[in-house]
Amino acid sequence: MLKAFKTINGKLKEIKIEEAVKEISSKSPSPMWIDLVEPYVGEVKELSKITNIPMEDLNMCLDQEERPRVEQTDQYSLVIYRAPFVHKEAKKEVEILTAPIGIFLNKNLLVSIHLNHTKYLEEIVQREIPIESVSNFLYKII
Repeated sequence: MLKAFKTINGKLKEIKIEEAVKEISSKSPSPMWIDLVEPYVGEVKELSKITNIPMEDLNMCLDQEERPRVEQTDQYSLVIYRAPFVHKEAKKEVEILTAPIGIFLNKNLLVSIHLNHTKYLEEIVQREIPIESVSNFLYKII
C-alpha cells in the first residue's frame, strides 16, 4: 500500500499520491513522507517513477535477508534497519520477528519501504506527528 503524508496545520496528514507528485516536482516542496508497505511490483515501479530511486535499490530493501546499513549517494541517503513486527500463524503462538525497513531521504523527502506492517509507524500516523524536517522525522520513525 502506497501512502503519502505531509504536515498540514501542524499535524501529519495523508495526502493523495497525485498531490505528492506535484509537491515533489515543485520548486520549493514541503517535507514529505512516502510509505510503501506490503508492496506489489506495480507499486514499487510507481514509487521508483515518483521518486527517481532505482528499482534495484527499492527491491533490495524488500529482501528478508537484507542486513542493516547506511549508504550515501549523490541523490539520497539510505538507511536499512531491522524492525520488529508481530507474526501470527493459525493455531500457533504469536512470534515477534524482525524484517528490513529501507528509508531513503534527501532534503525534503523521506521514503520508507517494508514488507510488514509495523505498529510504531502506524502510531506515528495516528498521533499525527508533524514532519518538521526530513532528518528530524527520521529520528522519530527509527
